[in-house]
Amino acid sequence: MLREYRGTVKVLFDGAEQGWTISVVEDSDREIEDLTLIGPGGAEWSGSGGNAWDSLCDLRRHFEGAGGRICCNGSRTNAWVSSMAISMADGAVVYLTRKGWPARSKDLVEIFAYAPPNTIGSLEEQERFHEEWLRTPRRWWRRMLRL
Repeated sequence: MLREYRGTVKVLFDGAEQGWTISVVEDSDREIEDLTLIGPGGAEWSGSGGNAWDSLCDLRRHFEGAGGRICCNGSRTNAWVSSMAISMADGAVVYLTRKGWPARSKDLVEIFAYAPPNTIGSLEEQERFHEEWLRTPRRWWRRMLRL
């Protein structure tokens, strides 16, 4: 049995922030069959990937090519999902990472929650930030000093 959930997300399109509809269709195993973004004029972009993160990335590949950006936490330049978040939360939460710092549970946010336009970036910018974050030495000692 398929289940569909609908909500509203903010989108940057044609130079303006607009409210668009987002539709998530899940199968009986709670895997995402389809993630669709629907514009005010009826234009649609879709993505799929089995979980929220992969489906959002697939959707963004198409939507960003048309000049749009989705104002959600999953589109933040510093957002990234962990394999544990995929297995335990179906990719519906992401870490907001900071260079030089490890990802912590207090850095988890909901993937489709609103993010201000100045915090979001393209998939390419997001992947680049993540690679830099991985290469940056962690400042474990700062965390230890606070204990």
